[in-house]
Amino acid sequence: AMGEVPPHKALKRSGAKVGDEVWVSHEIGGAALRLYACWGKTTIPAAHVEALMLRMEMPEPRIALGEFLRDFAHSAIDISDGLCGDLSHILRASNVGADIHLSAIPVPQSLHEKLLGSEREMAVKLHLCGGDDYELCFTAPPSAHAAIAAKLAAFSLRGKVIGHIVAKPGLRAFDEQGAALPLPPSFDHFRG
Repeated sequence: AMGEVPPHKALKRSGAKVGDEVWVSHEIGGAALRLYACWGKTTIPAAHVEALMLRMEMPEPRIALGEFLRDFAHSAIDISDGLCGDLSHILRASNVGADIHLSAIPVPQSLHEKLLGSEREMAVKLHLCGGDDYELCFTAPPSAHAAIAAKLAAFSLRGKVIGHIVAKPGLRAFDEQGAALPLPPSFDHFRG
């Protein structure tokens, strides 16, 4: 694939700044949840199967949102290999760290329900590291918050701020009580 970007408008991994908000453009983890169901590792309520199948087989590229973000975001990446893996690419390229919060990550209802039940460990893994969502993860200054939130709403996306860029290197994730979560390995297309 090839394309063009206006001069000095490319959204790179290397632009995140301390104090930036970390956003995701919409729900994540749905494609991986559907894949787990296909492998027989979990079940999905019948009412959610079709929507999650579409997330897995026909993800919607966020091109219009990406074009809008050129004037607001400092860095961006698509979430293809899981949130933690792809956000870590931004952090390394930008020489910064991030603190994110599990409860802030927008996920499909069926995945959220698993977080509250007996499949919590799997649900945390899919929240943080499930792949193939192709949503955007991006960082932007707090001054852009209202404009970005309005644009996400206009596109009917459930995007949210999930954390902040900090000076301390590395990625840290925290649960609903503020306890640090161990980060599972990111999605690997060859391991699953």
